[in-house]
Amino acid sequence: MKTRYLLFGLLFGVLLLATCVKFNPPSTNQTVNSEGVEDCTLLNSSSHVDDCYLEKKQCSKIKDQSTKNECVGKLAVLKDDIKVCDLIQDLKSKGACQEAVAEKKADSEICYTITDSYWSENCFRYFALKDNNNKFCWKLSLAHERDSCLLEVAKKTENKEICKEIYSEDEKTGCFFQIAKKSGKFEPCLEIKNDILKDNCIYRAAKTANDIKICQKLTFIEIRQGCEEYFNQTKND
Repeated sequence: MKTRYLLFGLLFGVLLLATCVKFNPPSTNQTVNSEGVEDCTLLNSSSHVDDCYLEKKQCSKIKDQSTKNECVGKLAVLKDDIKVCDLIQDLKSKGACQEAVAEKKADSEICYTITDSYWSENCFRYFALKDNNNKFCWKLSLAHERDSCLLEVAKKTENKEICKEIYSEDEKTGCFFQIAKKSGKFEPCLEIKNDILKDNCIYRAAKTANDIKICQKLTFIEIRQGCEEYFNQTKND
């Protein structure tokens, strides 16, 4: 009798264990590594299949249109071929493709062929900063974006003439100030309309240049004295 109960208990335990242990299929949110996968269609979801083809650059086999556009864009950059972007129908995705190829080929002329305004302006801004070419900043439609672009080019080139192209007076003043502070040249400060800001700018230029003679360019006596005291104190230290 005891043996029969023992066998029954063991059988019940095995059945209980079997119900607890079951196969859990991979979540559809998991990323797929297609390395070593020869047949993408064997994967368990359409998104995984598309991702697999994306990694393999087999764009024509991808069903999801946005993923296919991404694939074509990567292929165009890989081949350095702007014509590959023409395979994309969506203008914004095509623009992103063209802009990426323009950067890869270092060819600013491509920017002129991009019809999507967002990516066209992105392209011009990239080359404005890369080539220190302020004329590309003028391709930006929004005034604050254009001013920001001009400011960056002016600072990098230390060219006060570019500051004059900035629309915002505050940004323009800041541009003159930053060039003077960076270069140690007081001439950009003379373009500032506000006299107090102009003197503060000259003072900063004098400190950068470590040149007490620049203090003589200051208009306000108090600021000029402060400038001279700074150098005398530095000299004594």
